[in-house]
Amino acid sequence: MADLRIGVYLAGAVLEDGSAGLAYVSHGERARGQCCPLPSRGLPEPGSFCERAAFELLALRGEDDPLLWSASMAVLNALCNHVLVENPRPQAFDAAGAPADPFELLHPEADDVVSLVGAMTPYLVRLEGRVRELYLFERDSSMVRDEHRRWLRREEEAAELLGVSTLVIITGSALANGSLDGLLPMCGRAREVAVVGPTASVVPEPLFERGVSVLGGVEVTAPAVMMRVISEGGSGRALDSRCVRKRTFRRPRL
Repeated sequence: MADLRIGVYLAGAVLEDGSAGLAYVSHGERARGQCCPLPSRGLPEPGSFCERAAFELLALRGEDDPLLWSASMAVLNALCNHVLVENPRPQAFDAAGAPADPFELLHPEADDVVSLVGAMTPYLVRLEGRVRELYLFERDSSMVRDEHRRWLRREEEAAELLGVSTLVIITGSALANGSLDGLLPMCGRAREVAVVGPTASVVPEPLFERGVSVLGGVEVTAPAVMMRVISEGGSGRALDSRCVRKRTFRRPRL
């Protein structure tokens, strides 16, 4: 490891060869009501993460601290970025030759029933009034704008409503918080299942094998700029062409 940062909204990791990745930061219930909590016994002290091997930090996914999940996901994305640079996979591009917008690969239609897992405002805006039904699942309702709350559904309804959805769009944060494995088996009727966002910057084949048809993440092109954005409290919207570019994969059609 060359560098690891856990910011307000994003975590970032840079390997010694310059490969970099990032992930959404899930705070969960961490440290609520505690002053200056200490790391759990046996875990790296803050300031010592970069003394560990990248693969050792991947094991943090098994810990209870959601910040460690996010850090390990950023490390995984950095490793995946290394793999994808060394062994490129066919990407999806638009007519102008730019990396495709994952949304444009889904082709939503007027009679579609669409479920969004995660309060992805740009997707909600583009889907509003364009499809027959729209369901939104978000554990933190404070993330949802007032005008979008009418689409919120309870987590207990996920199996039923995902099961009747023809399009499902899942935030890449579901990789960081460990919920994706439980969501994908619910999407059996969907003609398209997309996992999108900077956290979804992984090697595509394992997700394609589990039913995902579109994977939309990013490639980090300027790690130093990315880490500065993270250190200064930037969110995904602060990431731009200075430090990342879209990287979109579509599952080969049979």
